[in-house]
Amino acid sequence: MKNFTAPNTPASRNGRRHKSGTSVVEMAIVLPLLLTLMFAIGEFGIMFTQYQTLINAAREGARTGVLFRGTTCAAATVKSQISTTVNTYMVGSGIQTGALTTTSSGECAGAGTQLVVRSEVPYSFAALPGLAGLQSSITLSARSTMRNE
Repeated sequence: MKNFTAPNTPASRNGRRHKSGTSVVEMAIVLPLLLTLMFAIGEFGIMFTQYQTLINAAREGARTGVLFRGTTCAAATVKSQISTTVNTYMVGSGIQTGALTTTSSGECAGAGTQLVVRSEVPYSFAALPGLAGLQSSITLSARSTMRNE
């Protein structure tokens, strides 16, 4: 049979006293990992939102380019309108457009041809800069292709 000691005897308190610091050590080990994971999830969510916004902006730019109606089609004018549309969409979503790059090809090429709009914007990780040697920024890029009307 086992030796049973009552919960409030000095022998049982002595055993608990040696185990009381383990939860603090476990928390010190687990808490930084847990917080890093939580911030990484939040950062990924923000980055994914900006990526989806960039995709939609490129699509709106392509739509503007294929629906261009003017007396004469000037490629420089269409490129300018595409770039303005993409910038306006991004700013309207609250994203800085200082380093936004928008290129297009196939403007004024005639009905049935393809117009391609490419947009790129750098994204810097704000919550986890340089964690464990990871990159501190990446370039988000989107491409949209539509047929000229």
